[in-house]
Formats: sequence, C-alpha cells, structure tokens
Amino acid sequence: GQYFISVEDFEGGPVTTARYSLNLTEVGFVAPTEPGETQATAISLGILGDEASVITLDTFGSATADTELAVYAVDGNGALSILQSDGAFVLNDDANDATLQSAVSFTAPEGNYVAVVGEWDTTHFTDSVIGGPVGGEITLNSAAGATTGTIGADGLLWYSFAVVPEPSS
Repeated sequence: GQYFISVEDFEGGPVTTARYSLNLTEVGFVAPTEPGETQATAISLGILGDEASVITLDTFGSATADTELAVYAVDGNGALSILQSDGAFVLNDDANDATLQSAVSFTAPEGNYVAVVGEWDTTHFTDSVIGGPVGGEITLNSAAGATTGTIGADGLLWYSFAVVPEPSS
C-alpha cells in the first residue's frame, strides 16, 4: 500500500526547512500461535478431578514414538513448579520397557496445572522446561478423553487442567 508521513515541529506547526532521514526495516510475518504452542495457549482439559482423585495422563497412541511428560503447578502469576506426588516428581520419559511413550498417575492439591509434553531430549527442571525437537504430533489421554496437538516452535506442547477441592461430606 501507499503510506504518508507527516512531520511537525514541537509546537505542532509544519516544518518547512529541515532535513530528515527515514530508515525502514521490513518486519517478517509472525504466524499466529497454535493451540498448545505456549503456556498461554495451552489446550484446556478442564477439571480432571478433586484432591482425592488419582489422575492419569499418558501419550499412548501418539504419532511421536518417544515422548516425555511432566506436570507443573501454575501459580497466580503463571510461574511453574514441578508437581510432586508421593515424594516424587510427576515426570516420565518411558512408561515401561514396551514403549517409549509416557504415562503418569498422581494426586494433586486444589489448583491449576499444566501437562508439558515433548519428544525425547526435552529437559524438565523444577520451575521450567526446555523443549526438544519440534513438529511431532502428540495425543494426551486423560479422564477428559484423547486430545491431539502438534509440538510447537519451542519444542513443547502444553495442556492445562484444574483440580478442585474434595467435596465435603
């Protein structure tokens, strides 16, 4: 398209006797973020249980053969903290000797959580995660059903869910 630039002096009047230079830089196209590509666009699984529920997540049936899966608590500012259940981190690389796909079962206190999935060579820390290869297709199975997404540019696929208080008797 055609664009026009107007230059005015500090007081708002036209400038007629000045020399100006304008440098333009082309900005590349930024593709829209796909669902699950970032923590902010995590694919919602809804409420997966209450504080007494054993929640199970797995990547069985994913097109990506070798997955890694971890669950993080999310605080009110969006900060991550890897979830611990029964004294261990909720983290899995290979579910068993028969598969390189991942599975976790855990209980969790009331709160908001993300399940972060990547291909092999994803690195999980207690408060962050670094993705592995990009572009693989992951299916995450949960009580909400099977939900499929594609690993984003940061090498991760994000799912969000909540755990509610245990009902009182």
